[in-house]
Amino acid sequence: MFKRKSKLTKIVILVVSLILVSTSMVMAQPLKADELFVSIWPEYDEPGVLIVYSGEVRNTSSEPFEGRVLLNIPKGVAKAEMVCETEQGMLCLPHEIKQMEDFAQISWVVSKPIKPGGVLPFMAEFYYNPIEGEVDKNFSYNFFPSVDIDRLTFDVKEPFDAANFKIDPVFDYIGDDNNGFSTYRYVLLNLEEGENQEITISYTRDSNAPSIDRTLVTGPSSNQAKLGGGGPSLNSTTIILLSSFLGLMGFFMFYALKGNNQRDKNKSKANSKVSKKTTSIENRSDEQKKKLRKLLLDQKITEATYKELVKELEK
Repeated sequence: MFKRKSKLTKIVILVVSLILVSTSMVMAQPLKADELFVSIWPEYDEPGVLIVYSGEVRNTSSEPFEGRVLLNIPKGVAKAEMVCETEQGMLCLPHEIKQMEDFAQISWVVSKPIKPGGVLPFMAEFYYNPIEGEVDKNFSYNFFPSVDIDRLTFDVKEPFDAANFKIDPVFDYIGDDNNGFSTYRYVLLNLEEGENQEITISYTRDSNAPSIDRTLVTGPSSNQAKLGGGGPSLNSTTIILLSSFLGLMGFFMFYALKGNNQRDKNKSKANSKVSKKTTSIENRSDEQKKKLRKLLLDQKITEATYKELVKELEK
């Protein structure tokens, strides 16, 4: 009798194990990341830390993928500034955030199926504030991969006016970017799902103000973004960029008006042409905004500069 019960117990355990294994296989994502960038910018344009994920996921299955892409983010984060697919411009999508045991998880349903072997580029941006200390500051960033990653790159920007800046593990210093931020980089290869990476950052800074002040200061002879902590003002590249965009918009407006003056005196026909021109200009304005966002993500312009240029386009 005892042996029968023991045998029955083993069978039950085996069946339950098989069910659990099969369930986990069904729930597992058929995705992996060829490349993922994690940008960590403390006290950048807010008192806390700006985090930007960008990269692409690949469908490793033999069937089209139409489900949710999952990204693990620090526990407690309840809001993302944006979650976008970047295959063609910036397609920002509805998303949800769930709090898990060790981290939060942001997810969205793909806008279209990912073909077998196909890739989907994306980016996600959010803020949180784990910084401890008023002058001697430190925080840890825990990254939990939600998929296998072939190449993971961490980028960290040192806040303006910071001293004794340290990162553990030690990152490679790659120099100052176009806006004067000292930038550090750390690359990991062949990272497996769930292989946690902890980064500790410490520095001394007697201010809690962001490195970049979002307030735009308009002077009598210039329109510049004010930078905090002794950072640089708009550089020549940015000024040229601003002039180019304003010149381009002026050209389109002039062309539209000129075309209208040369039209037939028939008002309905003229109004129709003007309407088409206006729509064209609005479409081009949207395209320019997408290009500006890409410049921001590529770290070629600052957040403040991006907002200033967008503001000029919307006038």
